[in-house]
Amino acid sequence: MYAEQSINNEKGYTLVEMLLSLAIFSLIIVYLTNMVPLLRYHTYSSEIADQMQWEMFMNQAKREIRQSDEIFLTVSYNRILFWKDGTNTLYERYGNRIRRRVDGMGHQLILFRIRRFDYEQIPHGIKFIVTHENGKIYEEEIYLPREIPFTNNK
Repeated sequence: MYAEQSINNEKGYTLVEMLLSLAIFSLIIVYLTNMVPLLRYHTYSSEIADQMQWEMFMNQAKREIRQSDEIFLTVSYNRILFWKDGTNTLYERYGNRIRRRVDGMGHQLILFRIRRFDYEQIPHGIKFIVTHENGKIYEEEIYLPREIPFTNNK
């Protein structure tokens, strides 16, 4: 009687339980191996931040240039002024940053950690050249969809 009772009370893994735990373990391994490249891809670095700032700066500059009625380039003070419907928007170097001001008011920093900020008039547009503190040079040309008058002040 004692032997029969101990055989019935023995507990262990069945084949179904082992297969279920193996399936769950396999799913976890598959998800982890697929997540590692994604985590590495989205690591935040200063180089990525600089690239994103440049792209945001260029998108904003393109919109304001294309909507402006007149553009004033001031090379000696490293400024560019966009004029539209009585409102002026100024982009100027401010230390190692570029700031945006509307009607001489405000202080919106739109590009950080720059060593040099240059621009030049090209046929039917403007070319921006920015050198970051890390030495990387960003250049982009903005072409205008219509004729916008330029005024150059030295």
